[in-house]
Amino acid sequence: MHKVISRIFAIFLATIISLGCPLSVSAITPTQRREFGQNNIIFYNPTGTGGGSSYITIPGTCTTVSVETSSSLPSTTIQFIEVQNVKDLATQNMARYTYAANATNLPWQALAAIHFREASMNPNRSMTNGEELTDHINIDGVHISSDPNEDALTAANILKNNVKEVYGINLTASSSLAEWGIAFLAYNRGAMYKNAYDAGYPDSTWNHSPYAMAGYDSDHPIEMLWLYADSYDVKNNIKYNNLQGTPNGQAGALAVMTYLDGFGSSTSGGTTEVCTPPTTISGLTDSEAQSIVNFYKSSSVSASEWNLPYGKWNCVSLVAWYVQYFTGVKYPGPWGNGRDVVTNLKNNQTLRQHNINITTGSEPRPLAVFSITDGVTMCGDALCGHTGVVLAVNGDNITVMEAYYGSTGVTNVAHYSRSDFVNTKYGPNGTFAYLDQYVDVDKLQAIISK
Repeated sequence: MHKVISRIFAIFLATIISLGCPLSVSAITPTQRREFGQNNIIFYNPTGTGGGSSYITIPGTCTTVSVETSSSLPSTTIQFIEVQNVKDLATQNMARYTYAANATNLPWQALAAIHFREASMNPNRSMTNGEELTDHINIDGVHISSDPNEDALTAANILKNNVKEVYGINLTASSSLAEWGIAFLAYNRGAMYKNAYDAGYPDSTWNHSPYAMAGYDSDHPIEMLWLYADSYDVKNNIKYNNLQGTPNGQAGALAVMTYLDGFGSSTSGGTTEVCTPPTTISGLTDSEAQSIVNFYKSSSVSASEWNLPYGKWNCVSLVAWYVQYFTGVKYPGPWGNGRDVVTNLKNNQTLRQHNINITTGSEPRPLAVFSITDGVTMCGDALCGHTGVVLAVNGDNITVMEAYYGSTGVTNVAHYSRSDFVNTKYGPNGTFAYLDQYVDVDKLQAIISK
């Protein structure tokens, strides 16, 4: 299904761009520039790659996830964990855990264990170090996102990267108990334990770490004492805290992971429905792009039926069709000239009445409508500008599909840089209007499958 939707979105992008006025960009030749006011050009990406980084959203799906618990831990540990409602909190936070787990090939239970250690599984706290879940840079220089899913992904990547960099372990869903213990240690202390071990402190290993091992068995009680390596970085001669010699007060990450059946020894539990968040896709093929282009150029699209403001062969008209056709909301505008389209979409009351609240910004994304003020054609005392739809984003390169006023039938490729689109003269509403979440996937699929 994702593959089908991916193709639909890709093709959809290809159709979407319309142009009413000339665009001043380095990818267009002087001859083409002169044609801006009198020809129709619809661009698509004939290479089939569609660029690299794209932001096209595929709706998430809901699945049933088991939230089992294990009785293999000491009874005192189980009681300690259950008093803190770990199972219920795991269910509450499951969407973020599974989002990061699916992206990194790690078991969600491991990420829940980190969340427990760092933030007592508080849904409003970051998994990276327990700080408030707001958009900021934490004390370690790590960007914390206000999005809990992205925060979980950050934590998962730190877990994998730290254990790889410090101990050379490639962490996977099938990693051993010892590898998980080392991974939790590296997540908590980085290289501090390894530095201490190399300097002659033999107890500076994962199976002596309270963060990793507390409560796991009778040899590792909840009240394990923090070690020298929990306070001192021997290699760099830095003291970070006064934990050494004080008792730990929480179950270790391995105990929590085991309790949540991270190692497959469940004896009780239940299930919960988890709705995974939207995912992103990239690219569209030549044939997909062309199918949308052909549909727009065919008799299936009538200028009068879709209230196209300047006939069919115009940048504003193509955007007008795209917005109405794929959102299912017909309205007469106002559309304005190419430079006006983004602002008019943002402020359109008809769309708002249908719960389509378009946001705008300066970041190019696939399926976003763009407006710029540059060009060569005048509309009264000002340049008409240009509008269209972003097809793909690959670093600094932006691929778009666009239509030009005039004759029909010309197709080509258009690759621009970000500077060609991020037009600071455009005003406070930014350059791009984001429509991806309002696109009707079934309509896209119907066009592609013809």
